[in-house]
Amino acid sequence: MNKKYTWSFMGQVNGRPTRNAMLSEFKKLSGEYFQNHNTGWLAPDMIEQSEYKRIMADSIFIPCPKGNTSVDCFRFCEALEAGSIPIPERGDDYWDKLLGKDHPFYIQANADWKGIANQLEPFLSNAKILDAYNKKVSEWWANHKLKLRNKFSNII
Repeated sequence: MNKKYTWSFMGQVNGRPTRNAMLSEFKKLSGEYFQNHNTGWLAPDMIEQSEYKRIMADSIFIPCPKGNTSVDCFRFCEALEAGSIPIPERGDDYWDKLLGKDHPFYIQANADWKGIANQLEPFLSNAKILDAYNKKVSEWWANHKLKLRNKFSNII
C-alpha cells in the first residue's frame, strides 16, 4: 500500500473530549500523519473538499470518533470511499447491527482510544498483512453497497 500518510484526521477537536486522547494515541504510530483542526462545520478554517478527499485517499487509517449523537459519523463512509481503513469507536453491538456480522471492522477503539496504536502498529510493520486487510475492507465495502442498492431497488 503506497500512501503518504499513516493516518489523517480533519475535523473538530475542541469541545469533543475524547478527540485529544484519540490524536495522542494515533501520534504513537510510526510514519507521517496529517491533521487539521477546524472550529466547526463549514467554518472558514475547514480544508477544501478536493484537498480533504485527496488527503483521505492518501491515508492508510482514518480515525472515526463518534458523531454528535451516535457512535458512527460521516467520516466512516468517507474513509471507505477513499479506499482507506476506518477505525471506529466500539459501540457494543452497534456495528454488527448496522453492517451485519460479516463486516471486517474488528479493529475498533474504546471510547478513551487507549491501546489503539498497539493494535495498528503490527499492520504497519507487515505490508502483506496490511495490504490483505485493506483489500478485505475494500471488497466488503463494494459488496455492501451492492447489497444495499439491491435491497432498496426491491423495496421501490
